[in-house]
Amino acid sequence: MSSAWHPGREPATVPDIVPLRTATAQGPLRARDLRTAAAPAPTIVGTVTAVPAYSATQDEVKTRLRALFDLPTRRLDAAMELFDHAAVERRYSVEPVERLGVPRPLGEIQDRYREHA
Repeated sequence: MSSAWHPGREPATVPDIVPLRTATAQGPLRARDLRTAAAPAPTIVGTVTAVPAYSATQDEVKTRLRALFDLPTRRLDAAMELFDHAAVERRYSVEPVERLGVPRPLGEIQDRYREHA
């Protein structure tokens, strides 16, 4: 038994564990007993991976970014090293790589994200 405090009232005693029902003479049936006895363990029967419709290789993405960024060669090479160190062979997108860097209104971008989320 433990005491529970209520503002403006005297402490009351409540049982530490309230049995759901008594299963046998062995003692009360607790929630963990019901979980393990109620159903067999769940089983994963299959997995699937969903990816957007468009994909581009690492080299295709880097070629497109080189065309978009107006940077000195040395700085652009340093930026491209970030892609190399990521070790991502293929990238997926809801837009083709040719659309990368094309100016669009914010509302259109939001609509595309919402459509493909």
